[in-house]
This record gives sequence, structure tokens and C-alpha cells, in this order.
Amino acid sequence: MSKKLIVSLFLLFFVISSTVFAHHPYSPKRHISGFHENQVIELVCIDTSDSRVGMTNSAAVSLFEDVLYDNSGYDGMINGELYFLIDSGDCSKKSSSDLSSINYRFYIEEDTTAECGLVDGKQVNCIDRVGGIYLPDGTWHADYGIINFREYSINTIPDGIIYHELGHLLGMIDGYSSCPSGGSTMHYACNYPSRPTSNDLETVAQEILSN
Repeated sequence: MSKKLIVSLFLLFFVISSTVFAHHPYSPKRHISGFHENQVIELVCIDTSDSRVGMTNSAAVSLFEDVLYDNSGYDGMINGELYFLIDSGDCSKKSSSDLSSINYRFYIEEDTTAECGLVDGKQVNCIDRVGGIYLPDGTWHADYGIINFREYSINTIPDGIIYHELGHLLGMIDGYSSCPSGGSTMHYACNYPSRPTSNDLETVAQEILSN
């Protein structure tokens, strides 16, 4: 196993309410349930089994390690409260027992239309939260999360896309307003910074310490 973590143009179609939490709108807070467990390693798998994808699994793991194990990202933040570990091998080739312990599942595909649909006639990256518990305040603690990445996006702007999509699984949503002071991986106007900004880190830190 090697260590790791991951982040699209996921659009929110059903906005229940809109409040500002740190530097990002929340509507409502949504993240993976293991998020709040003290110093628990979050397992990640990466899947490149789509026969049309040119990237091998080992190459994908190496790319994601370079991006996500950088200490300027989310890995190890809050005194080690959030750690990621990549379990090598395609998600789709793991046994159901092994897969059940993996909360972050990333699929690299040549065409994401089946999983994500089209936005303005174009393919996009997208996420899906699965299972879990809904709290009275609208917070969703999902059992696990899936990100469907277009191989084109990973080959073009890997750092920015990975952190943007991962940001969704860590609780943030897209920002459509002008780029805030200090920037953000979640605001389209900021042009996908290669690493989380202080705004992003502050928001995720508050989310980790929330209910």
C-alpha cells in the first residue's frame, strides 16, 4: 500500500438552503462519515480498468501520490486527524470485503457520460456520495464517496482537478462568484489552483471539527 488522496466540474442541481461556512457555501454540509474519527487512515483506491484509458494503475497511483502527499495539501492536517492511504490495484478488481473498507473510490475513465451525464453538451468529472446517515440539520455523513475523473482532465490539469473533486467529498461545493481573496480550489473563477489555499484548508479544518 502507498499513501494518498484525491478531487470536477460537479454541479449541484438541488440546493436546499444557502449559508456561508468559512469561505465556502454549504447547502447542507456533506462528507464521508470516517471524517470525524480520530486519526483514522482513510483508504483510497484508484481504478484505471476502462480499456480505453491509456494510464496504468501504477502510473495513476504515482501521479496521485505526487499531488496528494504534498504536505501543503489536506494530508496530515489537524495534527494528523486526516490521513489518506492508497490501496494499490483497481477498485473494481477488489473483493467486496476489501472494497467495503475503502471510503474514497476514484475511477479514471475515457468517457464519463454514463456516470456524470453531459453539461452544456460536454463531458465532466463528477462525484457521488453513497449511503450513510442524514442528521436533523441536513448534514449527510456518507458511507463512502466516488469520483469519476475524465482521463483528459487528469492528463491536462491533474492537481487542480484532483483537489477540486476531493473538496466535494470533504464537504465543499462549487463557487460561481468571483475568486475570493486568497483563492480557492472550489471557485471556477480561480482557475483551479494546484494546491488547496488557506481558504480551503480553513473550511476543511472546520468541517473536520463539526458534527
